[in-house]
Amino acid sequence: MTPQRAALATLVAMVALGVVWGSLSLLGLTAQPAPTAPTAPSMGPTREPRAEVEAARILAEWDQQRSSAWAHGDAAGLASLYVDGSSAAVADVSMLRRWQRRGVHVRGLRTQVLRLEVLERGRDRWVLDVTDRVIGGRAVQGARTQVLPTDAATRRRIDLRRRDGRWLVAEVSPLR
Repeated sequence: MTPQRAALATLVAMVALGVVWGSLSLLGLTAQPAPTAPTAPSMGPTREPRAEVEAARILAEWDQQRSSAWAHGDAAGLASLYVDGSSAAVADVSMLRRWQRRGVHVRGLRTQVLRLEVLERGRDRWVLDVTDRVIGGRAVQGARTQVLPTDAATRRRIDLRRRDGRWLVAEVSPLR
């Protein structure tokens, strides 16, 4: 890994961890710490954040909202994180409802961004190349709790759109 990619990975991990750690206390967060990487160089107080840092912040906030919707079984709240008509929304809401039909709630769902590159950036649209994986979560059914396994890293193209001041996912497609 190049020093630049290592620094980016560190920044992404720090931003994601800070957002999640400062929100709900998520089971499994300390049990599976992110790998350590070299410390990122300081960008100084007067410099504008790099696009990847801003994108990582947006994704971390979005992921926190998604995790909350999953934890509460809130299909409407989950759908509201996506642009109307998004096939990614249909897939995510369908998956949530399948878990609900079995009487299972998914708590502490957390995604770890391993790699992020901004492909396009505009005022109201960003297109990202993201490699991530689910590293946290537990299935809760009554008094029973099962820690969900960490999934394999997956590379995706994520198309974000800003609507009424909120970043929403328009589409997600696999990349190789």
